[in-house]
Amino acid sequence: MNLCFAQTTANKPLSADLLFTKATQSDFSISPDGKYFMQLLKSDVSNEVIIVDIDNYEILYRIPLRAKPVYDLLWLTNKRISYSSNGKIYAIDIEGTNNVILVNHIFDKTHYINRYNNRKKYRLSKIFTELKVNEDEILVQSLDYKGYSKIKRVNIYTGEEFSVIDGVYDKINSWIVDKEGRPAVGIKMNELGWKYFVKDSETQKLAPLQINISDKLYNLQYEAGTFLNQNLTFEGSSFDKDVIYLTSNINDDKRKLISYNYKEKRVLDTIAVDKNCDVGNPEGTEIRILYDYKNKELGGVRYEGVTPVFIPFSNDFKTAYAKVRRKFRTYFNDILDVDSDNNRFVIHQWSDNYAGNIGIYNVVEDNYKIMINFNAELDEYVLSKTKSIGIKNRNGKHLPSYLNLPPNYNKDDENNSSPLIVIPHGGPWSRDYWELDPYAQYFAYQGYAVLRVNFQGSVGFGKEHVLAGVEAINTVMIDDIIDAKNYIQEHYNIDTKRRYVFGHSYGGYAAYLSLIRYPEAFAGGVAIAAPTDLKSWLKTQKEEDNKFTYEYWRTVLGNRGKSYYEEISPINYVDKITKPIMVFHGRNDRIVPFEQAEIMRKEFEKRGRKDKFTTMEFLGHSMRNSSSIGYILEQSDKFFKKL
Repeated sequence: MNLCFAQTTANKPLSADLLFTKATQSDFSISPDGKYFMQLLKSDVSNEVIIVDIDNYEILYRIPLRAKPVYDLLWLTNKRISYSSNGKIYAIDIEGTNNVILVNHIFDKTHYINRYNNRKKYRLSKIFTELKVNEDEILVQSLDYKGYSKIKRVNIYTGEEFSVIDGVYDKINSWIVDKEGRPAVGIKMNELGWKYFVKDSETQKLAPLQINISDKLYNLQYEAGTFLNQNLTFEGSSFDKDVIYLTSNINDDKRKLISYNYKEKRVLDTIAVDKNCDVGNPEGTEIRILYDYKNKELGGVRYEGVTPVFIPFSNDFKTAYAKVRRKFRTYFNDILDVDSDNNRFVIHQWSDNYAGNIGIYNVVEDNYKIMINFNAELDEYVLSKTKSIGIKNRNGKHLPSYLNLPPNYNKDDENNSSPLIVIPHGGPWSRDYWELDPYAQYFAYQGYAVLRVNFQGSVGFGKEHVLAGVEAINTVMIDDIIDAKNYIQEHYNIDTKRRYVFGHSYGGYAAYLSLIRYPEAFAGGVAIAAPTDLKSWLKTQKEEDNKFTYEYWRTVLGNRGKSYYEEISPINYVDKITKPIMVFHGRNDRIVPFEQAEIMRKEFEKRGRKDKFTTMEFLGHSMRNSSSIGYILEQSDKFFKKL
């Protein structure tokens, strides 16, 4: 059977390279007066800033930038922008003229006694916030050679610097400022985590920031050994110097967003809560707080739920978001930026089967102008819709999952059942999302049903869900993957002889373990950049002095000694892998060293196995280079079809 089934033209192939095409555009923003749209066009050989006249719908200026890499592209005024590169901050007019180094990477020579040690003179600087202290100044944070933070006001015309606060004496590595630019909280970091500090109101000395929840004090800190069980996470500051935003799962299974007055030591309000998902995660990602600078209040909150969620708060953001949603109901509309009058919003429109665009929504005129289309070639294909499915495992636990069905799927045609590919996510303490997933779309287009499972241990679905995976990467997680596969097999028209597992990093480990523990579950598997010997891998982390990584993994794997690490390692169960497997690994992988694949290959060869091990000579761990991942997917598809 030919598994490829085209969406718009019979047998028209969909290239994996097309799905993994990298977007070269980034840093989308609008000028304060709302007249100009700016983006950064990046490539491996050059960087270019594009300035578009929104009303006339034309490119005004193209500014080539010699500096590389380029970060923090921001508007200083309606006619002048800034960017940072290699620790320096530059300013340039939108016409491409008057390009100057606003903040150099050399510290004040008087700052250190030893003027002859050049290393001590270097600093890394970035604009701390796009909010100007006044019309002529910006706020800049600089790190010295020891990693201590200093905040300065910098005049955008003269380059003159004025010290605001210096973290050298208190050994502060980073500062948090409120939305008026006032330093509020300091952060101290070490190899095993970081901790937040504030000035004691009585002694005026720095003291650990403690959060009062239900009359119990908790230090706001991150530690390797308790990272997954982190119950408080800093998410942002506010326009009130004493108020910060935190996510917390203290007294709750699901993480919620709260506002907190750290001077008064009290929770002010619950900002966002979701009965199905965490609002945010222990890493402080998957949540974005938007600010209404015009009205100096919270604009909205965007987080990853079962599907993405945006909650507007200020009246201006509510109005804009309601209008754009009515106009474009089939897309998710992410707000990226807004002008100073809250009239024009920069919007990222996208969906689970649409690559998306960047546009300008005019609230007053109720119109939308597309500035950029992402991966427009994909518009020729009607890609698979992503089904959000709640699956219960053998113990009744909920496993949020995503299913993409092939275009020729027919639930009633028993003679044309679909093959199934299960793709466990990496991490394993990460998660799958409702999104345009290129792996799922590629395989669905080839005719496979594709399942992605948020097994226990995945973040984003409550602390009970994530902690159930601790000390259980080879048991609970694998059982959940199999249970989810069985559910799909029972409820959809799936060919029971053509079921496969495909995974990267932990997903590759899960492919090994699934074939080992459940030999009849799959006809074969693909493992990419997969760990195979946990004992030697953990030993490498210790030898390379990766202290945070080592302590973190000792905790989540279970600190039971060497015999346990052997017990959970695929390398010790090669004889139990009875189904074919294909392996890919990057020679330059620094996360899971290439040796992890090599030792597995040798064990297979000892047993006369002919399974294919492919070395990706120029790649590291991620393998998201479009040409390389395209090759891997195409080879995997051919491999599955031959089984």
